[in-house]
Amino acid sequence: MIQVLIVEDDAGIAEIHRQYLQRVSDFDVSGIALSIADAMIHINAKPPQLLLLDVYLPDGTGLELLKYIRSQDLAIDVMLLTAAKEASTLQEALRNGVFDYILKPVVFPRLQESLNNYKNYLRRLDQNSSFEQQDVDKLMPMSEGATAESKKRLPKGVDAVTLDKVRGLFTEHPALTAELAGKEIGSSRTTARRYLEYLVSCNELSPEVAYGAVGRPERVYHRLK
Repeated sequence: MIQVLIVEDDAGIAEIHRQYLQRVSDFDVSGIALSIADAMIHINAKPPQLLLLDVYLPDGTGLELLKYIRSQDLAIDVMLLTAAKEASTLQEALRNGVFDYILKPVVFPRLQESLNNYKNYLRRLDQNSSFEQQDVDKLMPMSEGATAESKKRLPKGVDAVTLDKVRGLFTEHPALTAELAGKEIGSSRTTARRYLEYLVSCNELSPEVAYGAVGRPERVYHRLK
């Protein structure tokens, strides 16, 4: 699970963001901090992997906390969720390596997209020990490759949550058939095949034909390295 700390001075908005996170698989809210001081307590006790950070806080700015995190070389990724629309604020955030910059009011589809992009980013880092340029382009949040990928719309009958579940199967299984994948995610073979074929079209999986004991051909899906 990806541990997330929400840093937001409005307790009501922080709760909304917490509920949003509960709707996205593989994320767990480790705490809510209403100020920089509160955030420092959480970070010093147990650093989260991801910070959802506001800019305007009662005892300083989120940018100050972001700079502290970078100066201490802490392994914490940051998404800014803020009402700050100034170009200077965005520029400073980018210079300090934020993963994303989301303007308030935050709507769930936009946050969900960013969280799923973050999961895919971590997955690619974990799967590869070296990268070609096209791989790097997909990892960099501001690159054309990443932007095009984030704007890609899922086809009818494919939802992001189930797609992430199917992707996740290949972290534990080197190869799967549609029947086995369906059992793993609790769906029919036909549904699983639809998701597997979509991942084939995205060049994430490679299919091959295997023959069972009675000679019936079956597609077996392998994750591409």
